[in-house]
Amino acid sequence: MPRPGEEQTEMRSGGPDVSVVIPAYRGGPLLRRAVQSMAGQSFESLEVLVVSDGSDDPMDDLEALDARVRVIRCEHRGVSAARNTGLLESRGRFVAFLDEDDLAMEGRIAAQFAALSDRPDAAMAHGQVQVIDECGRQVGPLRGGPVTYPDMLRARFLHMTSLMVSRREAIVAGGFDALLITGEDIDFQLRLAKDHAVVFVPEVLTRYRLHADNTRIDPLMAQQVIGPILRAHRRWATQMQLPELVSAAADGMRTNRRTNATAAYRQAGQARRCGRIRDSARYLVMSLRIDPRVTLKVALRTAWDDLRRAG
Repeated sequence: MPRPGEEQTEMRSGGPDVSVVIPAYRGGPLLRRAVQSMAGQSFESLEVLVVSDGSDDPMDDLEALDARVRVIRCEHRGVSAARNTGLLESRGRFVAFLDEDDLAMEGRIAAQFAALSDRPDAAMAHGQVQVIDECGRQVGPLRGGPVTYPDMLRARFLHMTSLMVSRREAIVAGGFDALLITGEDIDFQLRLAKDHAVVFVPEVLTRYRLHADNTRIDPLMAQQVIGPILRAHRRWATQMQLPELVSAAADGMRTNRRTNATAAYRQAGQARRCGRIRDSARYLVMSLRIDPRVTLKVALRTAWDDLRRAG
């Protein structure tokens, strides 16, 4: 059996231009809205593969939404394994991704297909994202902009997998790393961007939904996963004698440490204000473990801001 993303000896005849992979574990109404947002695309040459990752939701009704929707059932192995299953089952020349709680804008697939068709050197197309809350209301400004491989090494990652459309023949090294607890999307996009161009579509392509299950990422876990990913790219750049990329990766590692240490410190403060003293102490220790210098700087800046507000 070929690894996800590897070209078969012969492309399956009569396949669509784009395959959409939606990994699903929680199921429920949000999944149905996600599937409907893809079934309602203006782009016709499309298949939508919903990969049930051992979900309790039977999903029997999804295929009735549109003839292009197919449900694939497998045992629960996590989101990366589910995406890889979808990659193996997909038939399109391009593969798009959407998480089960997000929404695709109506013209998303058409815009990304056109962008990649115009740029044969590009392996991936992305765009802007609108962050929404559980009720569908926009939260904050639009996010997303053009990025290159050096930008990503500097920790300017794409915002989410739900923005990506990738060229099948460029998906290398087994698709998504199923051993990663988090950061599998960052690892995936860095591997693609290392050898190929990335196209930015200046349109809102996806609505990313914030809710209780996806708003809190453990900063220490993020540091322990993303740090080694950037370190591996720095080693590669060192071996290839590419000093600019070595410098970019080093900048990214510093930015990643600063971001995670700051996030942990702020979570400590939030827990303390809510009276959760044990959680506050845990996050403070976490911040110190990630980078004690950043923790001290943030603590001093926070104290100074508190004094200014009090005075």
